[in-house]
Order: sequence, then C-alpha cells, then structure tokens
Amino acid sequence: MTCEKLFNKACEEKINGCPERAYELFAEVVHDYPGTTFAIYANEEMIGLSVNNATEYSYIPSYYEEAIA
Repeated sequence: MTCEKLFNKACEEKINGCPERAYELFAEVVHDYPGTTFAIYANEEMIGLSVNNATEYSYIPSYYEEAIA
C-alpha cells in the first residue's frame, strides 16, 4: 500500500470510530515513510488520538473525589 493510501485508510478508520486501528495505521505511516508530509501529519494525528484516549480515561468517580476531600 502506498503512503497516501495508508494515510487515507487511517483517516477512514478514525472517522469510522476505530481509533485503535487508526493509530496503528498512522504509526505504520510514520515508521515506513519517515520525513514525508504524510508522516508529519500522521504523527500529529497519533498525538491527537493519544490525548483523546487519555482524557477519556481521566474520569474520577465522584465517590473518590469525596474521599479525597
């Protein structure tokens, strides 16, 4: 698969709600095509997916917040 097709497939996976698969494909672009514009954008997408994943799991239950206070 070419760099552009791989990048586009990763974008499709992201749009279709499969962030794990999108991350894997973006990582493949970064690894296989370093220094290309697609690799730069893929790296940015990977950072965005990581941040979204981290904020999704940063929820603190209210009972825990009350125990801390």
